[in-house]
Amino acid sequence: MMNGNSTTTEVQLRHALFEAGRAMVGNERLTERLAVGLLTGRPILVGGPHGVGKCHAARTMARVFGLGVTVRHAPDAGGALSDLDDDRLNIVTDLELADVAAGNDLAAVLGRPDPAMFVATVGDVRPGRLSRRIRDEMLMFVEVPYPEPTAERLVARHVMEAQPIDAILQPADLVALRRGVAGVGIDDPTLDYAVRLVQATRAP
Repeated sequence: MMNGNSTTTEVQLRHALFEAGRAMVGNERLTERLAVGLLTGRPILVGGPHGVGKCHAARTMARVFGLGVTVRHAPDAGGALSDLDDDRLNIVTDLELADVAAGNDLAAVLGRPDPAMFVATVGDVRPGRLSRRIRDEMLMFVEVPYPEPTAERLVARHVMEAQPIDAILQPADLVALRRGVAGVGIDDPTLDYAVRLVQATRAP
């Protein structure tokens, strides 16, 4: 049975995801995937053409979760990729342009038992362009294509009429939610499916 505090936090989580979805109209799938990354504490790789809202989506999720944001442009970041902020959402853009040394530094940081909150974006390229070390640390790759005309019209309307989004959760709430996620059991059929999925997609 859930106690009152956990019930309140789960209601706030639903509210946060609803507000994030409203702010990222047309990117509902990305909203869900970014939330999974935050709730599991694992890095997410987002790819797609410039201008489709990859960084906007990550910033929006950070806002509703009450997190600060640090943005680094991979080609210019140098050694900064080995020094991520533990209490902020770290966004690294154009990761495919990072040099080998910076990529290795980043992979080492993401491989820690308790890595920093992290979202990376790449341009309109496939994840296979990244080093194997980087790919191995990512929880998932989310591709964001250009929207269809109807969705793009909704996006344009939202941009013109959008209101500021307030923080709905706080970092302490995220810690509590992660503890709850870590305690979720997995039955054997689901585990078998996950293993088959990994094996089928291991080669880039």
